[in-house]
Amino acid sequence: MVTRVLDGSPSLGGLYVKAVLPSRGRPDTLPDLRLELPGMAADLAHIAAYRDVCDLPFREALPATYPHVLAFPLHLALLTDPDFPFPPMGCVHVRNRIEQRRPIMLSESLDLAVWAERLAPHRRGRTVTIISEAAVDGAVVWRDETVLLKAGAASADVAGPPEDLPPDPPPGPARWDLPSGLGRAYAAVSGDRNPIHLYDLTARAFGFRRHIAHGMWTKARCLAELDNQLPPSFAVEVAFKKPIALPAQVTFGARRAQPDDALIDFGVAETSGKPHLVGRVSPG
Repeated sequence: MVTRVLDGSPSLGGLYVKAVLPSRGRPDTLPDLRLELPGMAADLAHIAAYRDVCDLPFREALPATYPHVLAFPLHLALLTDPDFPFPPMGCVHVRNRIEQRRPIMLSESLDLAVWAERLAPHRRGRTVTIISEAAVDGAVVWRDETVLLKAGAASADVAGPPEDLPPDPPPGPARWDLPSGLGRAYAAVSGDRNPIHLYDLTARAFGFRRHIAHGMWTKARCLAELDNQLPPSFAVEVAFKKPIALPAQVTFGARRAQPDDALIDFGVAETSGKPHLVGRVSPG
């Protein structure tokens, strides 16, 4: 694999220009490319803005989902590489797994690495998995697997995702009222300005009747609800079952997989009970 070491976080403005330009002759394989960005120091004002949008409490350690935001410009740089098999605009985040191997202190500098794996058929198109890792002093302390779906034709016999998550969200007493501007607010702190999250008009160009909440906002908001139950090291995996069209009212619920079990099942649903997200926390 070719490693490209960057001397700074890529400019999102330039990458979005590349993302919307028409492309021709894309290959049908993944680029043999690993992007590295060493020495990412915490921006305390940006972390505070991220916590505010996701309703996360203040801690001396980074939120488990925050390194995903730091890695996002590298994701977009990879997705806009001419050797990537499909354009990024309109891709939908369908699954995400984060391993926090230990808490990352605000004072620590991170070395990021991003690459792509597992280009696979899907019943609604094709998926690709973007791997992100964050290391401190040479040791990987955080790992993220982001599965993106590009809609298109696929064979009817494609297997579904592994059945390692609860089929439905636990019933929950928590109710969230999500405003129409949530996607734009999260885009401002995350840099993820995929048009499907911004306005109804821009989302319709990619097959959505209304604009939808970011999956990683929903995941971060779930971890905010679970904050006092999370161990120092853990893995948290979610499947995004149905997009949340904004504005919306949804419910959150969580329970132990078994009464004395360390696993925590959780999820977000419509008020009618139809699932938006299902997830599971397991100790690291």
